[in-house]
Amino acid sequence: MSDIKINFFKADNGDSFLLEFDNSTSLLIDGGLKKSMRRNIVNIKEIYKKTAVNAIILTHIDKDHINGIIELFEKHSYLIPKISMMIFNDSNSLKDFIPTCDSYRKIRIGSYNNSLTSYQQSITLEDLLENHSINRITKITALKKFVINNEISVIALSPSIYSMNKYHNWLEKKRHVYTSPSKDYKYSINELYNSLFHEDDRVENVSSISLLLEYKNKKLLFLGDSIPSDIASALIDLGYSEKNKLEVDVVKISHHGSRNNTSTEMLRLIKCSKFLISTNGTEHPNKECLSRIIITQNCPELIFNYDNVSAKIFTDEELNKQMFKISITNEVII
Repeated sequence: MSDIKINFFKADNGDSFLLEFDNSTSLLIDGGLKKSMRRNIVNIKEIYKKTAVNAIILTHIDKDHINGIIELFEKHSYLIPKISMMIFNDSNSLKDFIPTCDSYRKIRIGSYNNSLTSYQQSITLEDLLENHSINRITKITALKKFVINNEISVIALSPSIYSMNKYHNWLEKKRHVYTSPSKDYKYSINELYNSLFHEDDRVENVSSISLLLEYKNKKLLFLGDSIPSDIASALIDLGYSEKNKLEVDVVKISHHGSRNNTSTEMLRLIKCSKFLISTNGTEHPNKECLSRIIITQNCPELIFNYDNVSAKIFTDEELNKQMFKISITNEVII
């Protein structure tokens, strides 16, 4: 086996990845929706048969990340003894970020197609974990470090304390939210690259954990639904710059390729050849996001987990210029 195998699960419009390391460790990053987990649980069970240490990282409490994890614990509790570690910002962690809010458990922090995201999802998961001796790592903010199975080092790049200090204010007042248009495919790569950038300001995405993982000589960047200013700040704090870029083997691009979650400034701090875009195409990706990757990187490979997404984004002329590659796969070996 190679050092790391990334199982790039179909998770509808969500995220779910299961990383297999050659030291008998697995790491599940997010669970997608409940219906996603029902499809992917067969693969997870097979992998758990082979691995001795199994950790789960939940990047944030959006339904397209947490609900699949809830499904795993509700319907497949026989797997719980196989799980050694759970890394996420639970409701108490989130309460610490908004300490002046007494009714934090009732706060709704997002809405997708009239399906509300709330702290209740986190509390549901915590209740499922209550009677199990799973090691929990919580209160994750930028630059926190931890280790999985003594060999896999992890640094959180977000959420930043600066962003989370604004959390309570965002909940109290109505604010303008920049949303990603469903389709911008008629515009050229250069037109979109030069577009004015507006950063995502939705609380649920600002609270997203993003991770730099290192194992042996491999580095992986999993960005959840994080905002790029937090990532850039953390990378600069770690000593990276445009002249001293962070070189990684793979980047899981933030928020399914939304134009509001990947900035040119952040990408200029990174050198990478493989970018994972997790989406079935219902809302994302935005071509604007992909254009920034293409222009700032050297012939990057854009890797999709659904075969009907990339075909309509680029023109034949753009494809023929060979500025980038497109792959469609559910398995990435590094």
